[in-house]
This record gives sequence, structure tokens and C-alpha cells, in this order.
Amino acid sequence: MDMETNTILLHDIYQTAYCDYKGIQPTLIKQDRRVIFLLPDTPGTYQIITEFNNNPRVPLLDYLTHLKKLRAQMISLRG
Repeated sequence: MDMETNTILLHDIYQTAYCDYKGIQPTLIKQDRRVIFLLPDTPGTYQIITEFNNNPRVPLLDYLTHLKKLRAQMISLRG
């Protein structure tokens, strides 16, 4: 597999959904039966990941919309 060095590999859909909510579009790749999320390796991405780890207050329905979108993309990629 040819992965760029300027990406962060994430396995956590909840963290990735928060990044998507904040405007960072993930790229999904399939490795065997697993789906891995690729995010740009930028200081802004790390800032948003840190923000997620500090348990931010987020409008629930907005966050769930991004989570459902990622799950649908995962299912379509696996199929």
C-alpha cells in the first residue's frame, strides 16, 4: 500500500467523526477487513485531536450526523 508521509492514521471512528465535524475531511482506506482513517498531518489536526481528548461540549445531533456519515462510508468501502 502506498501511503503518504503527511497523513495521520486513525482507527477511532469517534475521534475521526469529531475531526470531520470540525472540518477536516478524512480519507478512508481498507486494510484486509478493517477500515483506517487518514487525516492530514498538520498542526490544526493535532489541535482538534487534543480538543477531542479534553471532552468538549458538542451539539449532539451535529456530531451524530458526522458519525453516521462515516459509518455509511465504511460500510460502502467494505462491501
